[in-house]
Amino acid sequence: MKKYATGDPEDAFRALMEEVEHKVHHFRKDCWNITLELIADHLGLMNNPWQYSLPKATWKGAVSKPAYHGLEELKKQIPVDLIEAYIVSAKERL
Repeated sequence: MKKYATGDPEDAFRALMEEVEHKVHHFRKDCWNITLELIADHLGLMNNPWQYSLPKATWKGAVSKPAYHGLEELKKQIPVDLIEAYIVSAKERL
C-alpha cells in the first residue's frame, strides 16, 4: 500500500477528492459530498455519529445511510492511506 505524505490538510483533502472524482466521474460538488461521506464512514461516524462529541453516549438510533449509493464499492477502490493522510494532517492542524 502506498504511503501518502501528510502536512497540509487542504492538499491532503484535495488529493483524496481528486481520487474520488476519478473513480465516480461526478461533478465537483457531488465529489465533495462523497468525499465527506467516505471520511465519515472511515471514522465510524455513519454508525455512531456522537462518538467524538459525546464519547460516553451510546447511539441507539438508526445507522446513517450514505447519500452516494456506491459508497461500499468506492471504499474498495480508494486507498485507506489516502484517507488517513487527510485525517492525520487535519489533526496536526488542531
